[in-house]
Amino acid sequence: MSKASINAKTRVLVALPFTPIYRSEMLSAVAADERIELTVLTSAAADRYGLPSASAPGVKFQTGEFIWIREKKVGWQHGVVRAALDRNVDVLVVVGSMRYLCVWSAGIIGRILRKRVVFWTIGWMTERNLASATLAKVFYKLPDSLLVYGREATKYARKLRRNPERVWWISNSRNLSEDVMEDEEVDTMTSIALRKELFASSEDAITLICVSRFIRTRGLEQLLDAAALLKSWGIETNVLLVGDGELRSSLEAKGRELKLRCQFVGAIFEPKLVAPYLRAADVFVAPSMIGLGCMHALVNDLPVVTRHLGHGQSPEAEALIPEVTGFFCDPEDVRDVAHAIVRAAAGKGHIASHRVGRSTIERFYSPAYQASCFGAMVAREERQALSEWEQHVSEAIRVHAQSQSKIK
Repeated sequence: MSKASINAKTRVLVALPFTPIYRSEMLSAVAADERIELTVLTSAAADRYGLPSASAPGVKFQTGEFIWIREKKVGWQHGVVRAALDRNVDVLVVVGSMRYLCVWSAGIIGRILRKRVVFWTIGWMTERNLASATLAKVFYKLPDSLLVYGREATKYARKLRRNPERVWWISNSRNLSEDVMEDEEVDTMTSIALRKELFASSEDAITLICVSRFIRTRGLEQLLDAAALLKSWGIETNVLLVGDGELRSSLEAKGRELKLRCQFVGAIFEPKLVAPYLRAADVFVAPSMIGLGCMHALVNDLPVVTRHLGHGQSPEAEALIPEVTGFFCDPEDVRDVAHAIVRAAAGKGHIASHRVGRSTIERFYSPAYQASCFGAMVAREERQALSEWEQHVSEAIRVHAQSQSKIK
Protein backbone atom coordinates (compact mmCIF):
# COMPACT_ATOMS: atom_id res chain seq x y z
CA MET A 1 0.00 0.00 0.00
CA SER A 2 1.38 3.40 -0.97
CA LYS A 3 1.96 6.22 1.50
CA ALA A 4 -0.59 8.32 -0.41
CA SER A 5 -3.33 5.72 0.09
CA ILE A 6 -2.48 5.39 3.79
CA ASN A 7 -2.80 9.13 4.31
CA ALA A 8 -5.92 9.56 2.13
CA LYS A 9 -8.93 11.06 3.85
CA THR A 10 -12.10 9.03 4.23
CA ARG A 11 -14.72 10.54 1.94
CA VAL A 12 -17.91 10.83 3.97
CA LEU A 13 -21.26 11.97 2.62
CA VAL A 14 -24.00 12.77 5.14
CA ALA A 15 -27.51 12.91 3.68
CA LEU A 16 -29.95 14.97 5.77
CA PRO A 17 -33.46 15.93 4.58
CA PHE A 18 -32.94 19.30 6.30
CA THR A 19 -29.92 20.80 8.06
CA PRO A 20 -31.11 23.28 10.74
CA ILE A 21 -28.80 25.99 11.99
CA TYR A 22 -27.97 24.22 15.28
CA ARG A 23 -26.06 21.60 13.24
CA SER A 24 -23.53 24.20 11.97
CA GLU A 25 -20.91 23.90 14.68
CA MET A 26 -21.01 20.11 14.83
CA LEU A 27 -20.58 19.78 11.04
CA SER A 28 -17.68 22.24 11.11
CA ALA A 29 -16.03 20.18 13.85
CA VAL A 30 -16.39 17.00 11.78
CA ALA A 31 -14.95 18.76 8.73
CA ALA A 32 -11.96 19.86 10.84
CA ASP A 33 -11.08 16.19 11.49
CA GLU A 34 -7.99 15.56 9.36
CA ARG A 35 -9.14 12.02 8.66
CA ILE A 36 -12.43 13.07 7.03
CA GLU A 37 -13.46 14.81 3.82
CA LEU A 38 -17.08 15.81 4.53
CA THR A 39 -19.93 16.45 2.11
CA VAL A 40 -23.50 17.15 3.20
CA LEU A 41 -26.41 16.35 0.91
CA THR A 42 -29.43 18.36 2.06
CA SER A 43 -32.54 20.20 1.00
CA ALA A 44 -32.20 23.92 0.32
CA ALA A 45 -35.42 24.61 2.23
CA ALA A 46 -35.76 25.46 5.92
CA ASP A 47 -36.81 22.59 8.16
CA ARG A 48 -40.48 21.94 8.99
CA TYR A 49 -40.29 24.25 12.01
CA GLY A 50 -38.90 27.17 10.01
CA LEU A 51 -35.37 27.05 11.46
CA PRO A 52 -32.73 28.61 9.17
CA SER A 53 -30.37 26.22 7.37
CA ALA A 54 -26.88 25.50 8.65
CA SER A 55 -23.75 27.03 7.17
CA ALA A 56 -20.50 25.33 8.16
CA PRO A 57 -16.96 26.32 7.08
CA GLY A 58 -15.03 23.44 5.56
CA VAL A 59 -18.15 21.50 4.56
CA LYS A 60 -19.13 20.87 0.96
CA PHE A 61 -22.89 21.17 0.53
CA GLN A 62 -24.86 19.48 -2.25
CA THR A 63 -28.57 19.93 -2.89
CA GLY A 64 -30.75 16.86 -2.55
CA GLU A 65 -34.39 17.83 -2.21
CA PHE A 66 -36.61 15.89 0.16
CA ILE A 67 -40.22 15.06 -0.74
CA TRP A 68 -43.09 13.42 1.10
CA ILE A 69 -45.13 10.74 -0.65
CA ARG A 70 -48.64 9.42 0.04
CA GLU A 71 -49.78 12.17 2.42
CA LYS A 72 -46.46 12.27 4.28
CA LYS A 73 -46.54 8.58 5.15
CA VAL A 74 -43.21 7.93 3.45
CA GLY A 75 -40.37 10.20 2.31
CA TRP A 76 -37.68 10.28 -0.36
CA GLN A 77 -34.50 12.35 -0.68
CA HIS A 78 -33.03 12.83 -4.12
CA GLY A 79 -29.37 11.91 -4.43
CA VAL A 80 -29.21 9.28 -1.68
CA VAL A 81 -29.34 6.26 -3.99
CA ARG A 82 -26.84 7.90 -6.34
CA ALA A 83 -24.48 8.42 -3.38
CA ALA A 84 -24.88 4.76 -2.38
CA LEU A 85 -23.72 3.77 -5.85
CA ASP A 86 -20.92 6.37 -6.03
CA ARG A 87 -17.44 4.83 -5.71
CA ASN A 88 -16.10 8.23 -4.64
CA VAL A 89 -18.10 8.00 -1.42
CA ASP A 90 -16.38 5.77 1.16
CA VAL A 91 -18.95 6.17 3.96
CA LEU A 92 -22.58 7.16 3.41
CA VAL A 93 -24.48 8.39 6.49
CA VAL A 94 -28.25 8.64 6.16
CA VAL A 95 -31.10 9.43 8.55
CA GLY A 96 -32.21 6.11 10.05
CA SER A 97 -35.96 6.46 9.55
CA MET A 98 -38.00 3.47 8.42
CA ARG A 99 -40.39 5.94 6.74
CA TYR A 100 -37.75 7.04 4.22
CA LEU A 101 -37.74 4.71 1.22
CA CYS A 102 -34.38 6.04 0.03
CA VAL A 103 -32.80 4.87 3.30
CA TRP A 104 -34.07 1.32 2.78
CA SER A 105 -32.64 1.49 -0.76
CA ALA A 106 -29.26 2.78 0.45
CA GLY A 107 -29.05 0.05 3.10
CA ILE A 108 -29.82 -2.69 0.59
CA ILE A 109 -27.33 -1.30 -1.95
CA GLY A 110 -24.71 -1.11 0.76
CA ARG A 111 -25.29 -4.76 1.59
CA ILE A 112 -24.99 -5.84 -2.04
CA LEU A 113 -21.92 -3.72 -2.86
CA ARG A 114 -20.35 -4.14 0.60
CA LYS A 115 -20.29 -0.39 0.91
CA ARG A 116 -20.21 1.22 4.33
CA VAL A 117 -23.66 2.72 4.91
CA VAL A 118 -24.44 4.18 8.35
CA PHE A 119 -27.90 4.94 9.78
CA TRP A 120 -27.99 8.03 12.02
CA THR A 121 -31.11 7.85 14.15
CA ILE A 122 -32.76 9.21 17.27
CA GLY A 123 -33.59 5.61 18.18
CA TRP A 124 -36.34 4.95 20.68
CA MET A 125 -36.93 5.36 24.39
CA THR A 126 -38.70 2.05 25.10
CA GLU A 127 -38.70 -1.53 23.85
CA ARG A 128 -40.85 -1.76 20.72
CA ASN A 129 -43.92 -3.95 20.42
CA LEU A 130 -43.53 -7.27 18.60
CA ALA A 131 -44.72 -6.10 15.17
CA SER A 132 -42.57 -2.97 14.98
CA ALA A 133 -39.63 -4.75 16.64
CA THR A 134 -39.67 -7.38 13.88
CA LEU A 135 -39.56 -4.69 11.20
CA ALA A 136 -36.89 -2.80 13.16
CA LYS A 137 -34.69 -5.90 13.30
CA VAL A 138 -34.71 -6.11 9.52
CA PHE A 139 -34.17 -2.36 9.07
CA TYR A 140 -31.41 -1.86 11.64
CA LYS A 141 -29.44 -4.87 10.41
CA LEU A 142 -29.11 -3.33 6.93
CA PRO A 143 -26.39 -0.73 7.65
CA ASP A 144 -22.76 -1.35 8.47
CA SER A 145 -23.07 0.83 11.60
CA LEU A 146 -25.60 2.79 13.63
CA LEU A 147 -25.26 6.27 15.14
CA VAL A 148 -27.82 6.72 17.94
CA TYR A 149 -28.73 9.82 20.00
CA GLY A 150 -29.88 8.13 23.19
CA ARG A 151 -27.99 5.85 25.56
CA GLU A 152 -31.06 3.68 26.16
CA ALA A 153 -31.63 3.51 22.40
CA THR A 154 -28.00 2.44 22.02
CA LYS A 155 -28.63 -0.49 24.37
CA TYR A 156 -31.80 -1.51 22.52
CA ALA A 157 -30.11 -1.22 19.13
CA ARG A 158 -27.26 -3.47 20.23
CA LYS A 159 -29.79 -6.19 20.96
CA LEU A 160 -30.95 -6.07 17.34
CA ARG A 161 -27.55 -6.61 15.75
CA ARG A 162 -25.07 -9.43 15.39
CA ASN A 163 -22.23 -6.89 15.71
CA PRO A 164 -23.26 -4.66 18.66
CA GLU A 165 -19.82 -3.01 18.67
CA ARG A 166 -20.93 -1.16 15.54
CA VAL A 167 -23.62 0.80 17.41
CA TRP A 168 -22.27 4.22 18.43
CA TRP A 169 -23.77 6.69 20.88
CA ILE A 170 -23.38 10.15 19.34
CA SER A 171 -25.68 12.22 21.63
CA ASN A 172 -27.18 15.49 20.41
CA SER A 173 -25.70 18.96 20.67
CA ARG A 174 -26.32 22.66 20.32
CA ASN A 175 -23.98 25.39 19.14
CA LEU A 176 -21.77 26.56 22.01
CA SER A 177 -19.55 29.19 20.39
CA GLU A 178 -22.12 31.91 21.08
CA ASP A 179 -22.22 30.92 24.74
CA VAL A 180 -18.83 32.54 25.26
CA MET A 181 -20.56 35.79 24.40
CA GLU A 182 -23.38 34.87 26.76
CA ASP A 183 -20.94 34.57 29.65
CA GLU A 184 -19.30 37.89 28.82
CA GLU A 185 -22.41 39.90 28.06
CA VAL A 186 -25.12 38.45 30.28
CA ASP A 187 -24.30 39.03 33.93
CA THR A 188 -26.34 38.67 37.09
CA MET A 189 -27.38 42.32 37.18
CA THR A 190 -28.74 42.12 33.64
CA SER A 191 -30.82 39.08 34.52
CA ILE A 192 -32.18 40.70 37.69
CA ALA A 193 -33.10 43.83 35.76
CA LEU A 194 -34.87 41.80 33.08
CA ARG A 195 -36.81 39.86 35.71
CA LYS A 196 -37.98 43.10 37.33
CA GLU A 197 -38.96 44.46 33.94
CA LEU A 198 -41.01 41.36 33.11
CA PHE A 199 -42.54 40.78 36.53
CA ALA A 200 -42.58 43.98 38.56
CA SER A 201 -43.14 43.62 42.33
CA SER A 202 -42.80 39.83 42.29
CA GLU A 203 -39.14 39.35 43.21
CA ASP A 204 -39.80 36.53 45.69
CA ALA A 205 -41.78 34.41 43.24
CA ILE A 206 -40.33 31.32 41.55
CA THR A 207 -39.86 32.15 37.88
CA LEU A 208 -40.67 29.24 35.57
CA ILE A 209 -39.54 29.25 31.96
CA CYS A 210 -40.01 27.10 28.89
CA VAL A 211 -38.27 27.78 25.57
CA SER A 212 -40.15 25.80 22.98
CA ARG A 213 -42.51 25.61 20.11
CA PHE A 214 -46.03 25.78 21.54
CA ILE A 215 -47.14 22.24 20.74
CA ARG A 216 -49.18 19.73 22.76
CA THR A 217 -46.33 17.29 23.27
CA ARG A 218 -44.50 19.89 25.38
CA GLY A 219 -47.18 19.90 28.12
CA LEU A 220 -47.45 23.68 28.48
CA GLU A 221 -51.06 23.46 29.66
CA GLN A 222 -49.88 21.32 32.57
CA LEU A 223 -47.21 23.92 33.34
CA LEU A 224 -49.93 26.56 33.78
CA ASP A 225 -52.06 24.19 35.85
CA ALA A 226 -49.09 23.44 38.11
CA ALA A 227 -48.42 27.18 38.55
CA ALA A 228 -52.06 27.66 39.57
CA LEU A 229 -51.81 24.78 42.05
CA LEU A 230 -48.64 26.25 43.57
CA LYS A 231 -50.48 29.55 43.94
CA SER A 232 -53.21 27.77 45.90
CA TRP A 233 -50.48 26.41 48.19
CA GLY A 234 -49.24 29.95 48.83
CA ILE A 235 -46.24 29.66 46.49
CA GLU A 236 -46.11 32.53 44.01
CA THR A 237 -44.78 31.95 40.50
CA ASN A 238 -43.95 33.88 37.36
CA VAL A 239 -44.39 32.04 34.06
CA LEU A 240 -42.16 33.02 31.14
CA LEU A 241 -42.82 31.34 27.80
CA VAL A 242 -40.35 31.89 24.96
CA GLY A 243 -41.61 30.60 21.64
CA ASP A 244 -44.61 30.52 19.37
CA GLY A 245 -46.96 28.06 17.75
CA GLU A 246 -50.49 26.82 17.31
CA LEU A 247 -51.32 26.87 21.03
CA ARG A 248 -50.26 30.42 21.80
CA SER A 249 -53.73 32.02 21.88
CA SER A 250 -55.20 29.22 24.01
CA LEU A 251 -52.25 29.36 26.43
CA GLU A 252 -52.61 33.11 26.78
CA ALA A 253 -56.33 32.68 27.50
CA LYS A 254 -55.63 29.95 30.05
CA GLY A 255 -53.07 32.13 31.83
CA ARG A 256 -55.63 34.93 32.14
CA GLU A 257 -58.32 32.52 33.31
CA LEU A 258 -56.07 31.14 36.05
CA LYS A 259 -54.97 34.69 36.97
CA LEU A 260 -51.29 33.86 36.63
CA ARG A 261 -48.40 36.23 36.01
CA CYS A 262 -47.48 35.14 32.48
CA GLN A 263 -45.24 36.71 29.86
CA PHE A 264 -45.13 35.51 26.25
CA VAL A 265 -41.93 36.66 24.56
CA GLY A 266 -42.24 35.11 21.10
CA ALA A 267 -39.87 32.84 19.17
CA ILE A 268 -36.12 33.45 19.57
CA PHE A 269 -33.64 31.18 17.76
CA GLU A 270 -30.29 32.69 18.75
CA PRO A 271 -28.85 31.31 22.03
CA LYS A 272 -27.25 34.66 22.82
CA LEU A 273 -30.69 36.31 22.82
CA VAL A 274 -32.40 33.50 24.73
CA ALA A 275 -29.77 33.49 27.50
CA PRO A 276 -30.98 36.59 29.40
CA TYR A 277 -34.43 35.06 29.80
CA LEU A 278 -33.02 31.72 30.95
CA ARG A 279 -30.80 33.42 33.51
CA ALA A 280 -33.73 35.46 34.79
CA ALA A 281 -35.56 32.21 35.61
CA ASP A 282 -35.34 29.65 38.42
CA VAL A 283 -36.64 26.46 36.80
CA PHE A 284 -37.06 25.24 33.21
CA VAL A 285 -40.38 23.37 33.00
CA ALA A 286 -41.52 21.16 30.10
CA PRO A 287 -43.88 18.70 31.81
CA SER A 288 -44.01 16.38 28.81
CA MET A 289 -41.35 15.90 26.10
CA ILE A 290 -38.49 18.41 26.38
CA GLY A 291 -36.27 18.24 23.27
CA LEU A 292 -33.38 20.65 22.69
CA GLY A 293 -34.73 22.99 25.38
CA CYS A 294 -32.91 20.67 27.75
CA MET A 295 -29.59 21.80 26.23
CA HIS A 296 -30.55 25.48 26.59
CA ALA A 297 -31.44 24.98 30.25
CA LEU A 298 -28.37 23.00 31.26
CA VAL A 299 -25.82 25.23 29.55
CA ASN A 300 -27.26 28.06 31.66
CA ASP A 301 -27.24 25.87 34.81
CA LEU A 302 -31.03 25.81 35.20
CA PRO A 303 -32.71 22.81 36.87
CA VAL A 304 -35.24 21.07 34.61
CA VAL A 305 -38.67 19.61 35.33
CA THR A 306 -39.92 17.15 32.73
CA ARG A 307 -41.55 13.74 32.39
CA HIS A 308 -39.79 10.51 33.29
CA LEU A 309 -37.54 8.84 30.73
CA GLY A 310 -39.28 6.34 28.50
CA HIS A 311 -42.34 6.53 26.27
CA GLY A 312 -43.18 10.09 25.20
CA GLN A 313 -39.81 11.54 26.19
CA SER A 314 -36.91 12.64 23.97
CA PRO A 315 -33.32 11.31 24.19
CA GLU A 316 -32.10 14.80 25.13
CA ALA A 317 -33.68 14.23 28.56
CA GLU A 318 -30.98 11.63 29.21
CA ALA A 319 -28.62 14.57 29.79
CA LEU A 320 -30.42 15.17 33.10
CA ILE A 321 -29.05 13.77 36.34
CA PRO A 322 -31.98 12.68 38.55
CA GLU A 323 -32.62 15.01 41.51
CA VAL A 324 -29.50 17.02 40.65
CA THR A 325 -30.19 18.73 37.33
CA GLY A 326 -33.38 16.89 36.37
CA PHE A 327 -36.57 16.53 38.40
CA PHE A 328 -38.89 14.03 36.80
CA CYS A 329 -42.67 13.97 36.99
CA ASP A 330 -45.86 12.43 35.63
CA PRO A 331 -47.24 15.05 33.22
CA GLU A 332 -50.78 13.81 33.78
CA ASP A 333 -50.50 14.44 37.54
CA VAL A 334 -50.50 18.19 38.21
CA ARG A 335 -49.57 17.68 41.86
CA ASP A 336 -46.54 15.65 40.81
CA VAL A 337 -45.47 18.42 38.42
CA ALA A 338 -45.89 21.03 41.17
CA HIS A 339 -43.86 19.01 43.69
CA ALA A 340 -41.09 18.54 41.10
CA ILE A 341 -41.00 22.33 40.57
CA VAL A 342 -40.57 22.92 44.30
CA ARG A 343 -37.71 20.41 44.50
CA ALA A 344 -36.04 21.90 41.42
CA ALA A 345 -36.27 25.47 42.73
CA ALA A 346 -34.64 24.36 45.98
CA GLY A 347 -31.77 22.77 44.04
CA LYS A 348 -30.97 25.67 41.72
CA GLY A 349 -28.25 27.12 43.93
CA HIS A 350 -26.25 23.87 43.94
CA ILE A 351 -26.43 23.51 40.16
CA ALA A 352 -25.32 27.10 39.58
CA SER A 353 -22.48 27.06 42.11
CA HIS A 354 -21.02 23.78 40.83
CA ARG A 355 -21.81 24.44 37.12
CA VAL A 356 -23.21 20.93 36.92
CA GLY A 357 -25.48 21.61 33.96
CA ARG A 358 -22.91 23.41 31.85
CA SER A 359 -20.19 20.84 32.54
CA THR A 360 -22.60 18.09 31.40
CA ILE A 361 -23.20 19.86 28.09
CA GLU A 362 -19.53 20.68 27.52
CA ARG A 363 -18.40 17.12 28.21
CA PHE A 364 -21.12 15.05 26.53
CA TYR A 365 -23.48 17.22 24.47
CA SER A 366 -21.21 19.75 22.79
CA PRO A 367 -20.59 19.87 19.02
CA ALA A 368 -16.96 18.92 19.69
CA TYR A 369 -17.96 15.80 21.63
CA GLN A 370 -20.56 14.84 19.04
CA ALA A 371 -17.98 15.29 16.27
CA SER A 372 -15.47 13.16 18.18
CA CYS A 373 -18.05 10.36 18.38
CA PHE A 374 -18.69 10.73 14.66
CA GLY A 375 -14.98 10.59 13.92
CA ALA A 376 -14.56 7.50 16.09
CA MET A 377 -17.32 5.79 14.11
CA VAL A 378 -15.66 6.63 10.80
CA ALA A 379 -12.27 5.36 12.04
CA ARG A 380 -13.86 2.39 13.90
CA GLU A 381 -12.15 3.45 17.11
CA GLU A 382 -13.35 1.93 20.35
CA ARG A 383 -15.04 4.44 22.69
CA GLN A 384 -16.16 4.05 26.27
CA ALA A 385 -18.78 6.81 26.03
CA LEU A 386 -21.41 5.06 28.15
CA SER A 387 -19.01 4.27 30.99
CA GLU A 388 -17.63 7.84 30.85
CA TRP A 389 -21.18 9.12 31.30
CA GLU A 390 -21.83 6.82 34.25
CA GLN A 391 -18.68 8.12 35.97
CA HIS A 392 -19.82 11.71 35.38
CA VAL A 393 -23.23 10.99 36.92
CA SER A 394 -21.73 9.23 39.93
CA GLU A 395 -19.42 12.17 40.62
CA ALA A 396 -22.24 14.71 40.26
CA ILE A 397 -24.45 12.76 42.67
CA ARG A 398 -21.57 12.41 45.15
CA VAL A 399 -20.85 16.17 45.13
CA HIS A 400 -24.56 16.95 45.44
CA ALA A 401 -24.93 14.62 48.43
CA GLN A 402 -21.95 16.28 50.13
CA SER A 403 -23.39 19.77 49.64
CA GLN A 404 -26.78 18.67 50.95
CA SER A 405 -25.21 17.18 54.08
CA LYS A 406 -23.39 20.47 54.76
CA ILE A 407 -26.70 22.37 54.50
CA LYS A 408 -28.30 20.04 57.03
